[in-house]
Amino acid sequence: MSEYQYYEFRAIDRALTKDEMAALRRISTRAEITSHGFVNSYEWGDLKADPMDLVEKYFDAFVYVANWGTHRFAVRLPRSDLDVRALNRFLIPPVVEIHERGDIVILEFTANDEAGVVEEWEGDEEWMPDLIGLREMIADGDFRVPYVAWLGAADIGEMEDDETEPPVPPGLGSLSPALGAFARFMRVGDELLDVARERSKPAAGRELSTAALEGWVRGLPAGEKDDLLIGAMDSGEPGLGATLRRRFQREAGTRPGGVTDGDRTVGELIAAARAKIAARERAEAEKRAKAEAKRLAAEAAERAVYLDGLARRGDEVWSEIDGMVDSKKPTEYDRAVRLVGDVRDVADRDGDIHRFVRRIEELRARHAKKVSFLGRLDEAGLEG
Repeated sequence: MSEYQYYEFRAIDRALTKDEMAALRRISTRAEITSHGFVNSYEWGDLKADPMDLVEKYFDAFVYVANWGTHRFAVRLPRSDLDVRALNRFLIPPVVEIHERGDIVILEFTANDEAGVVEEWEGDEEWMPDLIGLREMIADGDFRVPYVAWLGAADIGEMEDDETEPPVPPGLGSLSPALGAFARFMRVGDELLDVARERSKPAAGRELSTAALEGWVRGLPAGEKDDLLIGAMDSGEPGLGATLRRRFQREAGTRPGGVTDGDRTVGELIAAARAKIAARERAEAEKRAKAEAKRLAAEAAERAVYLDGLARRGDEVWSEIDGMVDSKKPTEYDRAVRLVGDVRDVADRDGDIHRFVRRIEELRARHAKKVSFLGRLDEAGLEG
């Protein structure tokens, strides 16, 4: 398989209508289309539509993966739910892009791997469930999502070394499962994340006060409440509660805060991450070296016990070797040669090599007609 592309779209705030599903079917006859999603993969050809157009018209989230290393993730949100000006501080095309289309905004994140084509592709269908929770986080004013994507852009050299990082959001020290998956999706290294979180404050609690929420709702103009209720009944929008909650947080000043002004340059972040990588690699090398030394010591001790046993057996070992050779079996020849080598090691250790040379010459004389066995001795350097 030379190419593989996977597209998945998800509708969250509302179900697709029959007409919309029919329109999608005209785009692809083989896609899996439901009232809340569109999934298709391609081993040849491509999607006959612009994914961002489909997100604008029908869907709230989009995931794309290709076996040449491209990852794309996008979410659609009402403009009223986002602080677009603040999000622009994280804008690094083509890694982080903002598509403003009327009353909606689409945030798109792209990661490219230059390593080349991956012939066997697995796990593509797992990304959407892992990432879907990011949409609510973004709408809730959680800037950790675009910040992690910005780190991905820094990691692959999309910016100059002297560019300064954007504001550092709180809570980087404890990534949610969705954020952890997003970091992997954007291929942000653990060491760079470690460096980034050094300036990140702990996430403050953002529990909604019931009394404050009730007071805010009661304070809404009657006409606006009527419009909201009629709109909810008319559209059946399941996300209305979340939209109102975010509006309350925005107006009450309870949205995520605690950002730290970014004062580190891209070059400083990358250098610090590389230093952590080098330290980790040194620690891993030391650990491997200790483990190898321990293994070799254990093998040496075991070998010493074995050679002690051979030394105690004396002439019995040579009789065993003769028996193996007399069998005229190739496998027994191999065993006999290994055992002769072990006896030589005993002689080397005990300073008795002259006696060993005499015994092996006698062995070769006794089996002078067994050319195959003698050849094996010669190959093993046991010539006498």
